Amino acid sequence: MNLSEDAILQKANGVALSVKVAIDPNSEHLARQQAHQFYEEFRKNGSPVELCAVGFALSVGTEGSVILAGLKLIEHVAKYHWNTLADRDTVKDRLLLLMHNGLSSGAAGWPIYLQEALSKVIVEIAKREWPQLWPNLFPKLFEIAHASDLALLVLRRMAEDVVTLQLVDCSERKKELSLSLNAIAPDVITTLFKVLVSSVQAFNASHSDALRRRGKVCLGCLLPYIEWLNPNLFAQDNRISILFALLPEKEFQIEAADCIIQLLERKPVKKEDKYDVPKICLDQECSLVLIRSIDESSNDLDYLRKAGNIVTLLAPNVCEGKVNVENFFNCTLKLASKPQAVAVRLLNAICNKFVSAPPTPEEKEELAKLKAEFSQMLRNVGKRLPKLYKEVNTWLHSSLNSPNAVQVYQWETLVLVIDSVASSISHEDKEMVEIGLRDLEQCYSKFKEETSLELKSIILSTVSALFVFLGLAKDSQTFGDVHMTFMNSILGSVFECFNYENVVYARDIRRHAAALMIKLSTKHPDLLVLSFDFIHSAATTIAPKLSTMEYTTVMESLNDSSKQSQFVASLLVAAEWNEISNTCQSLQTFVNILQEAVFQDKRIIFLKNLTMLHSVIRRVKRTIKPNSILQQSRTGENLNAAAAHNEIENQHPAYDPVCPLLPVILKLAKTIHSLLDDPQLAFLMELSDQEKSHIMGIHFNGGAHTVAGESIPSSVLGVDNEKSHPEKLKIFITSLVDLTYGILGGTPALFAPKFYYIPQVTEAYLSFVGWNNSKMDDFRLRGVIRAVFSPFLLNCPAAQYEIVVKPFLQSFGPFVLDRLVARWTAIENSEISGGDGEEEKEVLENTSLRLLTKDYIDLIHKLLELKASSNVSATTNSEVDTEMGSEMEAATSTITSQLPSSFDPGDCGILLLSDPTCFNAILYLCIHALCWDDSSVCLKAARCILLSWRKLSEQTEVIRATFSTVLRALCIWYENEADMDSLFKVLDTIFKTCYENDPTISQMLLDWGANTQDIQRLVALCHGPKNDKKRKDMYRRMVLNNPAIEKNKSPKAQWLRGLPQLNFNKSKDAKQKSPDIDLSECFSVIHST
Repeated sequence: MNLSEDAILQKANGVALSVKVAIDPNSEHLARQQAHQFYEEFRKNGSPVELCAVGFALSVGTEGSVILAGLKLIEHVAKYHWNTLADRDTVKDRLLLLMHNGLSSGAAGWPIYLQEALSKVIVEIAKREWPQLWPNLFPKLFEIAHASDLALLVLRRMAEDVVTLQLVDCSERKKELSLSLNAIAPDVITTLFKVLVSSVQAFNASHSDALRRRGKVCLGCLLPYIEWLNPNLFAQDNRISILFALLPEKEFQIEAADCIIQLLERKPVKKEDKYDVPKICLDQECSLVLIRSIDESSNDLDYLRKAGNIVTLLAPNVCEGKVNVENFFNCTLKLASKPQAVAVRLLNAICNKFVSAPPTPEEKEELAKLKAEFSQMLRNVGKRLPKLYKEVNTWLHSSLNSPNAVQVYQWETLVLVIDSVASSISHEDKEMVEIGLRDLEQCYSKFKEETSLELKSIILSTVSALFVFLGLAKDSQTFGDVHMTFMNSILGSVFECFNYENVVYARDIRRHAAALMIKLSTKHPDLLVLSFDFIHSAATTIAPKLSTMEYTTVMESLNDSSKQSQFVASLLVAAEWNEISNTCQSLQTFVNILQEAVFQDKRIIFLKNLTMLHSVIRRVKRTIKPNSILQQSRTGENLNAAAAHNEIENQHPAYDPVCPLLPVILKLAKTIHSLLDDPQLAFLMELSDQEKSHIMGIHFNGGAHTVAGESIPSSVLGVDNEKSHPEKLKIFITSLVDLTYGILGGTPALFAPKFYYIPQVTEAYLSFVGWNNSKMDDFRLRGVIRAVFSPFLLNCPAAQYEIVVKPFLQSFGPFVLDRLVARWTAIENSEISGGDGEEEKEVLENTSLRLLTKDYIDLIHKLLELKASSNVSATTNSEVDTEMGSEMEAATSTITSQLPSSFDPGDCGILLLSDPTCFNAILYLCIHALCWDDSSVCLKAARCILLSWRKLSEQTEVIRATFSTVLRALCIWYENEADMDSLFKVLDTIFKTCYENDPTISQMLLDWGANTQDIQRLVALCHGPKNDKKRKDMYRRMVLNNPAIEKNKSPKAQWLRGLPQLNFNKSKDAKQKSPDIDLSECFSVIHST
């Protein structure tokens, strides 16, 4: 179609006017809507020739929005109508002309988004034409590149679209473009470096903004090619030296550093290729340039971080035969801008930035990242160059000689450097170990002499960094009585720090002392166990002044089981636990402590002891078997000794003192749940504001305090004195619930497998923890399942599945099935009735129901997949998250994100599915859950059905009911890809297995809305090999073509009446409570199991 210039100009003016109206903030809404509609109709209905002509007419305008609209029209033609365009060569020539003479003439003034838009149009055409139908594209780009930033942007976008992002639809075309681009890549790199050198030289002469921008754009264009091409291509023609030469240039150093970092992160394409990049980076010329650039940029934090990355990436390659070690050493030691600070020679202004001035609030986050990277770099360098510690040693001595002249932030940097470098020293380097021990003695002497608590607190951190040398002395077998005495002296001074109270800096030094004990007990357990008796005596003496975490953390690393057990027993005061036990005998005795006159004293007893027990369960670990015993057991030597030690290893040190307290905790759980029976006290079990906020997705930390990583209720600390008595009671009960659930959920994992051999332990958990479950709201029941029942079941050893897991689900499964089906049915019916909207209470109830359903289905899914071998990792997890946080969500997301190829249940799943009660409770719940309004629940339910298929296939009516429910679920989730995939697997499994023997299956598809031809083709695809994907596409087409998708979503839809329905008899057990268990009898044989 030939268009006159007047017609083109008229249409272009119309489009330009519509764009101006659409973006004008003063335009009325109707006018803006009409303008947008005009532009969209023109783009949709205009011919390709017309769109291109108008697009070029708009591109010579003066307003950016109008030019962008014109380029978008040309891009639309290139993407969707290019093959129908008659004169394509004219369009390509006009685009190159526009790039050379149009936008590029004002490159410095035109917005970057216009240049990006034009480059995008050219690349879209290139992906369809080059190289066969546009052979002169790259020669023309090379020619224009010296005068136009746009040519550089096209070169960059071409590499990104074809190689990096792979935005080419046809795989054959993608391969063809990749090969062609790879062939011409050397010419592209040559051109880019020529443009880079000429632009930088011209910029240094004229300081033109256009030339500065061209140099930056050129460096940015190199990045996708560095990421893709063989790195040795850049080792030619002094290209790396050119990049290093730009590091001192303020205008280009960040971009040049990015290119160098990207180059150092690459590896040779082939292992046999010669890899010269690190060697070139550390030759004499590049090393000196890097040193000079950091010297000149001592206050540029961004560049210092880039320089730190460069040195960090070079550090692993420092070894003889690859790079010049001396140059690397000089590159780290000659980076000094402050002679009085010897250690700044470690890394010039990076370390200088840490010690020259305190960080501003804006710099703190960036400095934290920089310190972490700096620390890792020092570790890498220290492993290659052990003598590096001597430089730190000099700085340490100068600081200790005049400690008052060193600022706090400078001490922090010193500790960081000492900790990083000392951790890389080997015990075989006896010279460095001796130097470090002397430094530790000198530092400790300075700590003892110092009278200022502020300085004592700071120097204590230095002592903790140097403590590693005592461990190195032990590893080198030079640790003697002198070292033992010295270590006990240090530990004694640490405990003395807890005597400081009500003085300035007392909090800081106590905090440092506690942190030091945690660090030492974590990093040097073998060392501290030698001083166990001393530590136990000191901790016992200072106990009244210690917080819970300060007291119990010491136990984390000591691996003497008998002494650990004694230590734990000393923490648990028998008299107070007897009082707690007597209080929990009945609801009435418990209610007596809630009276305002005695509540303050009683709550302290409860919370203090429960917090202590909870801390013990979280912190005390199972004893580790020594390497010597492991070696004996492997070689078969002294097997009797190894077996005897294995018995000790399996005996958790906290088992004997903790297990006798479990009956008290179980009675407490039942007593708390009994509050629901008293109308006047039931408010204590209602949701708190914090729990409501959590359900709604709003998180705040208003009811607890954290001490050394342990959450301590506010009521323990006495910070809620201004609250009313009912508010205090509610906080108290909430804290009891969290601690009780945490203890009952943590002990099975901690004491497995021995715990599961306690007689009637399943009945005890069901009877006491499960008391009044039917009266709980969904959020409380979810807490019981999540914090107690899930860890109890999932950590069960395979040998006890029959005794523990199956009886538990036989009793609890029907109850949950009955409850969830009733609750979801009520929600579906209320939604169908069309209410005016939900109040906050309804939103909370519905959200709690979704969370409860999700967690319970997830538990069922894990039980079905549970195998005997999977219990090993489960039993070692001694920490149970009692908060309803996101950690468990992250742990389960990997299970539900994709379906494995095998759908065979695990050992536990086979046992549960073979029991009729468990089978019905699991399967009926999962079938119902397919249509509940929660996509993640549907996904897990479908997975559970697939795991149950072998057992399910034995019951025809259940198969039909499952099939009909899946058909309805497809209409609900047809827009959710993950759920559709899982539902298709269930649907396909049933259809290809049952369509021949059960004609009802095909009839269901017809009644659902599928046509006969699709069903016949589906049958044909069931016979051919490797037709799974074709059948899946056929199911998808049947869903999308279903004429009654909206109608089929309703549970009362007309089509559903003729299909087999899922009917089941509600188990009477669902309405019955588990029988009461005599806890004294249950745990009476605890020490003989």
